[in-house]
Amino acid sequence: MFTSSLGCHQQPVAELLLRRRANVNAVGGVLASTPLHWAARQGHVLMVAFLVTNGAQVEKRDVEGFTPLHVAAQFGATPVVGYLVARGQPVDAPDESRITPA
Repeated sequence: MFTSSLGCHQQPVAELLLRRRANVNAVGGVLASTPLHWAARQGHVLMVAFLVTNGAQVEKRDVEGFTPLHVAAQFGATPVVGYLVARGQPVDAPDESRITPA
């Protein structure tokens, strides 16, 4: 449900889910991605900020070792990259293949 709200950029739905105690760091899908990974992939910087403000773990990795910063960089989500870097996410942290977001 959380992922669906991200796909439609429905922050009110995400807010409702958090009020109902949804796990902001829940993993799902074949990549074991979090809602923050999905928002970063889609370049939705407002949702990324909302999730981070509500406790999303910015350093959480998926099965490929990608952090949300890796995903944002891979998909060209420049505003999300800027947001995460401004909050101290390292651009030189390697994934499982030793690839960095930089």
